[in-house]
Amino acid sequence: MDIKMGTVLTLETVNANVPERYSCRVVDFEEGALLIDYPIHSITKRTSFLTTGESFRVSFVDDTKIAHTFQTKVIGRKKSNIPMLVLSMPEEDAVQKIQRREYVRVETPIDVSLRFENNFYQFVTADVSAGGISIFLNRSLALKPGDEVELTLVFPFQKEEEPTQYVHTAGQIIRLIERDGQIIVPIQFNDVDEIERKIITRFCFERQLIQRQKERI
Repeated sequence: MDIKMGTVLTLETVNANVPERYSCRVVDFEEGALLIDYPIHSITKRTSFLTTGESFRVSFVDDTKIAHTFQTKVIGRKKSNIPMLVLSMPEEDAVQKIQRREYVRVETPIDVSLRFENNFYQFVTADVSAGGISIFLNRSLALKPGDEVELTLVFPFQKEEEPTQYVHTAGQIIRLIERDGQIIVPIQFNDVDEIERKIITRFCFERQLIQRQKERI
């Protein structure tokens, strides 16, 4: 398992009706344990105080850009130069490479044009993956789970010869989530072809690497 000091981890709750995601960094190791800084909630951007015994699905990207996942739980707290949480260390064979259907998801804003009932609306994403997006619902719109929408996504690459690329696809509303006074709408893609999916995947990995570099500064 290629987890190093400074590796950025994404924690996702596994026992909640609505999954919550957090970002943190590995700051130390102990026998059978990972020590992380206090995680930041992916939406509120606030420091979160997780409960001892709480279980999470962890994902991270190694230096070769391969994404991995494993299960862990909070087993304690420790205070040194900074306050830390202690996570159980998985066995080597319990760490799995993320298969293509388990798309890497990044919290990043991109512009989205959404067509619903023959009208077009502009939104910004809360997160993006090759399997779908979540948007901030910034207006009153009668969306409900199961509704079909058409999407145009704008991907502003930083390291591509063509810095801005577009993906047009259909999507389905999964649910509406109210969180800290905001409505977040997860949307699953329905008909993304392989070329478009590769565009989205490259974008997600680029943003994840940029985020990791910022964390190290």
